[in-house]
Amino acid sequence: MKNRRAVLDTQTTYTGVERHRWTAGFTAEANHTRNTGFGDINKKQALFALFAQDEFTPLDTVFFTAGLRSDDFDTFGRATTGRATAAWLVAPRAFKLRASYGTAFRSPSFLDLFGQSAFYVGNPNLRPERARGWDSGVDYYLPNKNGTLSATWFETDFTDLIASTANFRSVENIQRARTRGAELTARTTLPSAIEIRASFTYLEAQNLTSNTRLLRRPRQSGSIDVWHDFGAGVSAGTGMNFAARRRDVNAKTYAQIDQEDYTVTRLYVAWQINQQLALKLRFENLLNENYEEVNGYPALGFGAFGGLEWKF
Repeated sequence: MKNRRAVLDTQTTYTGVERHRWTAGFTAEANHTRNTGFGDINKKQALFALFAQDEFTPLDTVFFTAGLRSDDFDTFGRATTGRATAAWLVAPRAFKLRASYGTAFRSPSFLDLFGQSAFYVGNPNLRPERARGWDSGVDYYLPNKNGTLSATWFETDFTDLIASTANFRSVENIQRARTRGAELTARTTLPSAIEIRASFTYLEAQNLTSNTRLLRRPRQSGSIDVWHDFGAGVSAGTGMNFAARRRDVNAKTYAQIDQEDYTVTRLYVAWQINQQLALKLRFENLLNENYEEVNGYPALGFGAFGGLEWKF
């Protein structure tokens, strides 16, 4: 498979109106994909997009943002999206309320649109997948700049999801889905100068068309990292990620299954030798956990990485 892509992107910012910050621009893109394997694709696609955004601060403790973007594809048409946000520092340097609402889309792939084989044919009449979602949350800033505690509630509705037809020989815009949940995050520095970052997400992801759970979206997931600066330019940290309660498709039988939970640990060390030179080491999957993010595709085992960083 070969892909050639050319992009022209420009944007400008204007602050001539008091308490406003305007940003606008355009993007032009040309793609050519050639795939002689499954799908037998040799197609071109052009995109021209316009975007604009305004950041408005009517008061020193109140912040608004609103933006629009229009993407025009020569293959499946135009998609217009937008986003609006609001934030209020109820108690400066202590407590903030925030919320946002936005729309998004995912364009059909070349395989979805134009793929050809003895067992599959693309659908050039596909529409882009669309989503609209909102979130709201609170941030609490710990005294003496010792960190932040945050809680966020979110929900996203998806329409026109692209899925296989009943005979699996093509694809259609036939599904709807919804994700909703909550995320908790914390960042703090202990008296011993140990910095801790942690997050936890609870997610309900439902296919509303088939009334089943969406695949590969863990119901519980999270991470934690502990980091310390030992002085003399030496610092080190350790962390872990976990995911639990996932649905997937068995790679051999194609039946839906409960995929195994997993926990992956890491360790990283840095030595800032001087202002220009730093030595860094990182160990991923420290305990050589055997797990699969997607059934049938084992994740990498233990890995060690090192590097030198030189700043001129």
